[in-house]
Amino acid sequence: MNKKIKLLDIVKFLNIENSFEIKDDFLIRGIASLNNATSDDLSFFVKDKITKDLEETKAKAVLVNPDFNDSIDGTFLMKVKNPSLDINEVVKKFFLDSSSSDGKISDTCVVDKTALIGTNVSIGHFVVIEKNVKIGDNSIIKSGSFIGEGTEMGKDVLIHPNVTLLNNTTIGDRVVIFSGTVIGSDGFGFLPGPSGLKKIFQLGNVIIEDDVEIQSNTVIDRARFDDTLIKKGTKIDNLVHIAHNVEIGKDSMILAQAGIAGSATLGNNVILAGQSGVVGHITLEDNVILGSKSAVSKSVKKGSIVSGVPAVDHVKFRKNVALINRLSKLVDRVTALESIIKDLKKQFDKD
Repeated sequence: MNKKIKLLDIVKFLNIENSFEIKDDFLIRGIASLNNATSDDLSFFVKDKITKDLEETKAKAVLVNPDFNDSIDGTFLMKVKNPSLDINEVVKKFFLDSSSSDGKISDTCVVDKTALIGTNVSIGHFVVIEKNVKIGDNSIIKSGSFIGEGTEMGKDVLIHPNVTLLNNTTIGDRVVIFSGTVIGSDGFGFLPGPSGLKKIFQLGNVIIEDDVEIQSNTVIDRARFDDTLIKKGTKIDNLVHIAHNVEIGKDSMILAQAGIAGSATLGNNVILAGQSGVVGHITLEDNVILGSKSAVSKSVKKGSIVSGVPAVDHVKFRKNVALINRLSKLVDRVTALESIIKDLKKQFDKD
């Protein structure tokens, strides 16, 4: 990082009660973990007692919990409500590259004359914007992206390079979409016909509500007739596939390589862990958690935690795994018992 931030400015930003003297020229040049920090870095610590990492860190300033009562020579320990969240706010405020629009539209982009472009919109090199597109104020569309006919985009949207938004996609405010993502591709629908498989045409669209973030190389298919819907605040990881007519509720988290089949419905605050799968036409109610590498084949009630293939209650799943790990010993015991029974039977027959 090439930043030079006054520690005093960070203290003021976090509203830290300053019980020590910080010189105005004390500069922070980066954020780092305790192990990798230099004397120019700010770090954080989330426990209530000193550990070896904290004792040995070279960081000269560390955010700690409010109940931390120890001290370390030469290190500023700054008490905050939540060190992990607060250092995240410091990163956002002082160290992230600006994502605000510069209002520049590249002369290499292609924008149809019917498109309605808001104020202070930035459009990068080789972007294609088709007919009847609407783009809200302060949005950024980076190089190489494609915005299909009839797509509507809200305010303060950030589209990273090489994103594809196909026809009639709707994007809310403050949505972030990373490179390689395709939204609005056809759902995977085919029916057997007399001369082979016949394509089921997809006439619906995709709606992405406000404050959704979609990371790289994710695909969200358009609905057959209605909407594929991602509700407000949901976060979607890399390499996720969301099929046609899926609905995902508010503030859900879909982790890497998860897949959701057509017409499945997920409630609010649902978590799908990495490489998990949901079959079509079922419902995962609010606050459901699906464990990593699991596959759920039937609807799941509110607040349930399920794992395995097919997914079952997580506690039951853990017991089943423990039993599987003991299976070879159990087989040996059964084999030994069978041998004893066989010998007893022979003895019984003789008698």
